Amino acid sequence: MEYYESCPVDVIYANNNRGPTSAWDDILDAHKTNYFIVTDPDCLYDGVPEDWLDVMLYTLDNYNVPKVGFSLRLDDLPETNFRQEILDWESKYYLNKNEVGWFADVDTTFALYRPNSPFSYTAIRLEPPYCIKHVPWYLTTIDEEWKYYFDTASSVSTWGNKIKKSL
Repeated sequence: MEYYESCPVDVIYANNNRGPTSAWDDILDAHKTNYFIVTDPDCLYDGVPEDWLDVMLYTLDNYNVPKVGFSLRLDDLPETNFRQEILDWESKYYLNKNEVGWFADVDTTFALYRPNSPFSYTAIRLEPPYCIKHVPWYLTTIDEEWKYYFDTASSVSTWGNKIKKSL
């Protein structure tokens, strides 16, 4: 959250977590004429090359998709009760390869959208090293901060509910 407070771009915070389409309710006017990014706050971007935005813009210029996002790191998930479920779920997103990654759904984890794009899952996930970590998948215990996050997240947060029950 500290990064979002100090980064050199306008950050629009959702009033609460109403699910994946809430950003469109909160920023409807802001994204009509500009590219925009929607992201969840529970991701780590360690190791992502600095040219990620250029690669995403290249992808939008060369593929007919409404958005492009990072792929999700899966090779270092801890041994938890839900690890295999994550791998099984994610495997379907890495089947339809192209030169920059895969044609695959992207939720709100992180994506750059074309101006005036409606909510859609249709996207391209970039191949590594344009890859991020979905932090909840790495939890082996739930501290007070994560407990609050899971307790207040929208019921649409499928992984949050599964992780909370497992730990």
